[in-house]
Amino acid sequence: MQKRLRIRQAIQEDWENILPLFIQLYHGDIGPNLQKIFLRLARSKETCVLVAEQDEKLVGLVIGNYYVDLDWEGKIAKLQAIIVDEKHRDQGVGNKLLHRFLAQVKENNCRAVTARVNRKNRRARDFYETLNFQEARTSEYILEL
Repeated sequence: MQKRLRIRQAIQEDWENILPLFIQLYHGDIGPNLQKIFLRLARSKETCVLVAEQDEKLVGLVIGNYYVDLDWEGKIAKLQAIIVDEKHRDQGVGNKLLHRFLAQVKENNCRAVTARVNRKNRRARDFYETLNFQEARTSEYILEL
């Protein structure tokens, strides 16, 4: 029997239940400021933080933010993270989370969504491509300060 999946806005009190998802995403390499950053994102009006809940257990998370982009001449969204609990993958959780996220960014008048993916992560790349994301023709550079 398929269990009902509920997608909702994350609240600050979700932190304890979200932490195991971050541990999976970052393979246990959690920085000392992650909780503070998450709580700041969860409060921001320019951020969308959604959780997937099944049987009162958080099984997925999506985080993205909105900003005005010069190239797009308007607001776009950046998908910062999408995480599905290992035991709940291949059940449509990520798809439902991302579709809800896309609906929310459209409501916020975003013109596009960007997502950064490790080139070696074929599974993630395939996931985005099935949802009509296209690989950008630009390269991202970063300077750590």
